[in-house]
Amino acid sequence: MHDFSHFAVGPAVFIIAFLTFAVFMPLMAFAVFRFAGKGWSENGTMMFPWMHAASVFSEVGSRQREDVATGNTAFDTYRAETIARLDEEAKAFAAYRDRLRAATDRAAFEHFISEMTVAPRS
Repeated sequence: MHDFSHFAVGPAVFIIAFLTFAVFMPLMAFAVFRFAGKGWSENGTMMFPWMHAASVFSEVGSRQREDVATGNTAFDTYRAETIARLDEEAKAFAAYRDRLRAATDRAAFEHFISEMTVAPRS
């Protein structure tokens, strides 16, 4: 066993810990609330992509990306076609995901019903 009695923790340690907590916690709360909603900048680019990973396939996100023109017509055309293709793929994937969920739910329900029905005794 270790003897920690030689470590004297006086009131100064508690005062320093309390002051540190009292100063840094409001600063951290301010930073969280200040920057939490700032995922999109004014020109439509994502500043914090990890905060908006789900909006990649949303219609609002694609409209925001389409509205920004770079001035390079070849790139703008390519980008518009790519975004349209990705939106179509996202819709197709969402439909596939919904069909897969429905099939899984149906199979689980039928399995549940088959277990719950009691065979008649002869």
